[in-house]
Amino acid sequence: MYWETPFSNYSYENYNFEEAQKESVLEKRTYLIKNTNLYLPDASYLVEPIKGIWLLAIDANAYVPNEKLSGESNNPHDFSGANTGYNNVLIYKNHLINWVKKVSAEAKQKGKILIAFSHYPMVEFNDDASPELKQLFGANKMQLQRVPNEEVAQQFADAGIQIHFGGHMHINDTGVRTTAKGNTLFNIQTPSLAAYMPAYKILTIHSQYDLEVETVVIGKVNKFNSLFPFYQEEYAHLEAIKSNIIWNKEILKANDYAAFTNWHLKELVRLRFLPEDFPTDFLKSIEKLSGKDLLEWNKNANEVSKDLKENSLTFSDFESWTGFDMIFDFYRLKSADELAFSEIGKKRLKQYELICKQLKKSNNPKLVLWAKIFWKTMNGKPSNHFRIDLKNNKIDNLSVK
Repeated sequence: MYWETPFSNYSYENYNFEEAQKESVLEKRTYLIKNTNLYLPDASYLVEPIKGIWLLAIDANAYVPNEKLSGESNNPHDFSGANTGYNNVLIYKNHLINWVKKVSAEAKQKGKILIAFSHYPMVEFNDDASPELKQLFGANKMQLQRVPNEEVAQQFADAGIQIHFGGHMHINDTGVRTTAKGNTLFNIQTPSLAAYMPAYKILTIHSQYDLEVETVVIGKVNKFNSLFPFYQEEYAHLEAIKSNIIWNKEILKANDYAAFTNWHLKELVRLRFLPEDFPTDFLKSIEKLSGKDLLEWNKNANEVSKDLKENSLTFSDFESWTGFDMIFDFYRLKSADELAFSEIGKKRLKQYELICKQLKKSNNPKLVLWAKIFWKTMNGKPSNHFRIDLKNNKIDNLSVK
């Protein structure tokens, strides 16, 4: 089993375990922070667990030095957190780019399949709706500060990374970027097991260029409700103090883990995301409208009637839900992408499609942005079960729709 770090002095050809073990200690895996005399550890490594497969673990934690330093060599208060991810890697950990270039070139030369992974995403994870999200909600809302700059994908794709698995965001998503040099990076966001929709990914390597990714949902968890009595106590306390922020106790009637995470997201939307992210005037303008109201916003009766007829829908189909339901489904799509399709249902997704079509023509700029965001969120790259062709830089959806 081969193993190295960005700081290793040996090569693949003269590798031995004892030497690798000596160089694995954290003291030998540090880098100088830009514009300081301080050193921090870098936990990145490359490993070949089975012959022909190279797994590249990238430590994308880039701790940024504060303007005023204590002068101590190991004071953690001298640094801000690494929440930003790869944007700061390009500034403070440039040694990683050089190492990735070297590893990628060696993998190609030796015929190894290189799979990269790290905690943070390398590619925009909002189905390319980040510009519209920024316009409608603001640059510091919707976790937009965590979106990697386009330069991140460009740099790592040109450094030789083709496949990268990321986390951090607790979402299911696939992002693809191709550089001016023709290099393509597929960034696969792995969902969390502790949030909607709980799932994990399985990567099957069919050949050097043919990879398959499957997403497995964890809908049933033994004893998932074992802590519910404590939540009952919390709810009783919140009621007793007459808290104005209190969750819906119906969540404790969830009959399985999937239903529990769906309820959890719904309450996050109601109690946190709407108050923190949505402009108050915009939320008021759509939250309580019916789907029919949204469909008829432009008063384009002839076109709407034609669309309804072509899709075997009626106005009554749009009267059973509200703008809040659309907002909740937006968050379900944002979190779970294709995994949410079956829960929302084909019929409702088609209704959203027709509403987006109408709202894009609205004379209300915020509704136009909302329609564009929702449309993009519904129409991202395959993220459930798909195949990646690294030779032709193609991604094919294998999910049954």
